[in-house]
Amino acid sequence: MRQMEKEGVVESSWETSRGGPARRMYTITDAGRSYLDFWARSLEQYQQTMDTFFRMYTGRPMQDKPDEKK
Repeated sequence: MRQMEKEGVVESSWETSRGGPARRMYTITDAGRSYLDFWARSLEQYQQTMDTFFRMYTGRPMQDKPDEKK
């Protein structure tokens, strides 16, 4: 988490309470949200590539997913 803070994708602050020691709390930044969105899209593309590979490997025909539009 400290490395992510250095990279600017999260910010931290200390939260104190009466019942225990202070805790470091992390919050995602706008840059962090953008990176997370980019990473999620990359994983979706990778998943599509893997799905295509395994369909071809097993000999099953390609089919649209129910929520996909033609």
